[in-house]
Amino acid sequence: MLDVEFISVVAFLAGGWHRHRRWKKLVFDLSGVNYIDSTGLGILTFCSATMQAGGGALRVAGAHALPQKLFQLTKLDKILSFFPTVEDAWYADEDSETRQTD
Repeated sequence: MLDVEFISVVAFLAGGWHRHRRWKKLVFDLSGVNYIDSTGLGILTFCSATMQAGGGALRVAGAHALPQKLFQLTKLDKILSFFPTVEDAWYADEDSETRQTD
């Protein structure tokens, strides 16, 4: 479950690490998440805005049907990028040559 218990870890990751290490991607693997409450949706919105402000991008991988439906209902599907797997999310903007050498 993606809920209020998760917020401190995510705030640290999105709010701190990418600024100091110049990370440009943050991938959330939601393949094990079947439910997201309003706090979880807020976390994703916060992380997306924080990453964009730093020149990066938040990507969501492996979202199940119920969370995906919530993203559609809340229009978050318009601002977040969704991918079937973490690997797809990570390498989405890289060419196949770069992907094979990483």
